[in-house]
Amino acid sequence: MVVAAIVYMGLGLCLLAAITDVSSLTIPNWLNLSLAGLGLMAVLIASFGTWTPLTHLGLALACLVVGFGLFSAGIIGGGDAKMIPAVAIWIGPAAFLPFLAWMAVAGGALAVVLLVARIGLDPQRIPAAVRRPFIAGEGVPYAVAIAAGAVMAAPRVDWIEAALLQTSL
Repeated sequence: MVVAAIVYMGLGLCLLAAITDVSSLTIPNWLNLSLAGLGLMAVLIASFGTWTPLTHLGLALACLVVGFGLFSAGIIGGGDAKMIPAVAIWIGPAAFLPFLAWMAVAGGALAVVLLVARIGLDPQRIPAAVRRPFIAGEGVPYAVAIAAGAVMAAPRVDWIEAALLQTSL
């Protein structure tokens, strides 16, 4: 039951990151640190050996290195470069490729929606709380895609699936 509560908190933090990114085009450091810390706690509680947490942390470290390379090249934002490793702690190697695939699909759909909206919509007609992504030249709130990838890939992780099933009965 504890793991299930942590899983729901983690998914809630992903949703909060997406909402925050849409409204401000930033993901606060405290949110990414909380997501990573909860993920590490869940992996430690749910795992039955020392290798599982180490592989999750190794994957997160690799994602952090790649993410900061992409950030340095101006391809993604700093919050995105930190959120992907935080999610990788949760997802681990077993579901990482589905996570990347879903994140890419959601990111592509998000980019198309924003591109079309930026061409066809007057940003002043959009509520101020979510207006920034619709203004030409502004960034893309990629936490939406990261969160979508996490939600879609999470059930592929055995211990997350078990925690979700435990609470749905």
